[in-house]
Amino acid sequence: MSVKEYEFIDPFDGPFGKVLRRWFRLHPIGAARLISALDDFVERGCSLSCIATAKNGEGREIYLEPPRYVLASLPDAAWLIRVNHAKRTIEVVHLLELYGGVGEAQQWDQVVITAAGFL
Repeated sequence: MSVKEYEFIDPFDGPFGKVLRRWFRLHPIGAARLISALDDFVERGCSLSCIATAKNGEGREIYLEPPRYVLASLPDAAWLIRVNHAKRTIEVVHLLELYGGVGEAQQWDQVVITAAGFL
């Protein structure tokens, strides 16, 4: 499903912004990779992305970006991105400072629990 026409809600404007600004200052290369991952998510749409929660009754879903298959063998920072199809918005709701590698399956279980809290 294409999300190119959806409104992007800037995470730096909300309460999450302080955390992001600090992390981006400390990890500029990781920050650049996260921005690229977000751009890729918007370009390719939801169909090839890794969904962490099923769509709820209000049309919201949470995705892990970069996808699990990328992070499984190459641990890196990742986003949880909320897509609200009813309101046609995309919003970064959580930063995972390190995801993937050894123990990825157990990490995924925790991501699903965390993502459910952002629906």
